[in-house]
Amino acid sequence: AAAAQFGAQPWWTYLPRRDDTTMVQPSKFYANTIAFRTAIYRKVGGFPALGRKTRGASSLIGAALAKLGVRVWENPSAAVDHPPPADLKHLAVRAIAHGRDHYMKHGEERHLGGLARSVGIAVSRLGRGWYRTLRYGHRVGLPLWEVPYSFTVTGTYHAFFALGGILTHLSPEMMGRRFRV
Repeated sequence: AAAAQFGAQPWWTYLPRRDDTTMVQPSKFYANTIAFRTAIYRKVGGFPALGRKTRGASSLIGAALAKLGVRVWENPSAAVDHPPPADLKHLAVRAIAHGRDHYMKHGEERHLGGLARSVGIAVSRLGRGWYRTLRYGHRVGLPLWEVPYSFTVTGTYHAFFALGGILTHLSPEMMGRRFRV
């Protein structure tokens, strides 16, 4: 029904959201899905530098907004669509950086917890991605014959994600300088 309502969509498009327009206060948000007035952006000093990581600025800017008394609201029925990676190199860089950033979530130095987290998350999200492809692919018009291609892309991304965590464990300094997104 959703595919018929919104037309056939590529497999990377998020599933359509609810039709209600009730605004809610989210517990977290992502920097690529937020909008606010320029004056507020300048007041909080923009997105902070993160050192070796490239993810996590939204948590810091969220704390700065809260300190100013600015509440963040989410529209659950808003549709957000992110373009797919341009090519295999782009996919690899994004995934490796993602794995690195999960490794460094609680610290930028070498630690086994970061290695376990980044590899564990890759495995967990791979399983979840494959499950969702099988369970919900028909909602976005994914033909059964394209499922193996979707699995290949998902598997490739999460293999690079895990590699990002492993490489970060081996050399946190080098990984902090490389794979900037």
